Amino acid sequence: MRKILVLLVGLLLVGGCSGSSDPTSTTDAAGDLALLGQVTVTNRPGASPKVTLPTTPFYVNDVTVRLVSDGDGAALTAGQELKIRMLAVSGTDGAVLEDSWDTPAYSGVVVGAEPLFDRVLTGAHIGAMVLAAVPDDNTTDVIVFEIVDVLPVQATGEPVAPVPGLPTVTVGDDGVPTGITASGQPPTSLVVQPLIAGDGPLTAAGQTVHVQYTGWLWDGTQFDSSWPRGRFSLQLGAGGVIEGWDEGLVGQAVGSRLLLVIPPDKGYRDQDNGTIPPNSTLVFVVDILGTS
Repeated sequence: MRKILVLLVGLLLVGGCSGSSDPTSTTDAAGDLALLGQVTVTNRPGASPKVTLPTTPFYVNDVTVRLVSDGDGAALTAGQELKIRMLAVSGTDGAVLEDSWDTPAYSGVVVGAEPLFDRVLTGAHIGAMVLAAVPDDNTTDVIVFEIVDVLPVQATGEPVAPVPGLPTVTVGDDGVPTGITASGQPPTSLVVQPLIAGDGPLTAAGQTVHVQYTGWLWDGTQFDSSWPRGRFSLQLGAGGVIEGWDEGLVGQAVGSRLLLVIPPDKGYRDQDNGTIPPNSTLVFVVDILGTS
C-alpha cells in the first residue's frame, strides 16, 4: 500500500509544485480549485468517508487543497503538528488507494509550515476535514483527511513520585528537562521508570514513535537533546536506535515521560562515540508524544 500522505507532505514542503508548465498561473490555480470543488465527500458514521469524483479520469495541474468542513475542537495554531487519518482514491478510476481511517493517526503536517495548507487551516479547528488533489505520474490522487488531534509538545500525564536510588531530574519553568543528578554506582540492568504517567495507547514494536529526549552520562554530562531541534521519530524494534531504547520504549503509554538508565551492554558497549566514552552508562529522559 502506498504512503500517499508522505507524497503529499513532500510536495507541500517543496512548494506545492507538481511539475506543470506554469505552476504560478493564477488561472490554473483557480481552475484546479474549481475542479476540486466538484469532488463530493460523504460522511459515513463508523466507516471511512466516500469520495465521489465528478468524472474520470480526474486531473489537476498542481497540488490543490480545500476545506470540506470545520471541526468543533480547539482552534489550530502555528507550530502545531497535526495527527490525521486519511483516505486516498485514484483520479484514474476512483479506486481506493489507501485507507487509514481505522489505523493510528499519521503525523507530519505542521501548521504554519506551508502556505498552500495554511490557506485552508487558518481559523480551522480539530475535527476539520480537508480535501487535497495531488498530481503524480500522469494521474491525480485525491485525498480526504480529518484532523484528529495535534501532537503534544511534551508529556501530558500525571507526575509519578521519584524512586529512591535513581537519578533525579530537574526541569525548567517550561517543563523541559534540564539536568540530572546521579550518585553511587550505576545499575547494571536496564531501568525504565515513568516520571510522568501518560494515559494514551501503549506503544508496540513496529510502530513509529514520536518523542522528545535528552541524554546524559552518569556523571550528569549532557551529550544530546532533541529539544532544540524538534521531536525525534523512530521505529521501535527496527534496530535504528540502541538496544536500551528499543526495549525500554515498548509497552509504554503515550503521554508519558520516562527515565531510562541504560547500562553499556544495552548502549554503545565499548565503542568510543566522542561525547560518549566507551562502557558508559547512559541516562535519558524521553517524552512519548505519539505514534503512527
